[in-house]
Amino acid sequence: MDQLVTQTPESSVPRCDGCPTGETLVYDHCKNHPEWVDVGMLPDYVRRSCGQNPIVLHECIDDPTELYDARAFLFQPTHDRCYLDGAVANVQALYGQLVSEPDK
Repeated sequence: MDQLVTQTPESSVPRCDGCPTGETLVYDHCKNHPEWVDVGMLPDYVRRSCGQNPIVLHECIDDPTELYDARAFLFQPTHDRCYLDGAVANVQALYGQLVSEPDK
């Protein structure tokens, strides 16, 4: 379950879709609490929040289909304590759902 905090400039999370008014997620909650992340819902969220064919929201950087033929190189830092076990695995699982050949 996601931990919510009072939304302030110090909370460093300016936007939280679905959070109650005046509350937001704890800073870096996906990185520091990888067990809270439902990786399966992330690609759907990107597709739903950005609109489809064509992208209709200005907040979106790019159409998620731009990643279909992309390659991603990931590594787990060995001396960086802020990336807990599972955080990089979640990113790998996310990209695996967004690219056309995840094992390549």
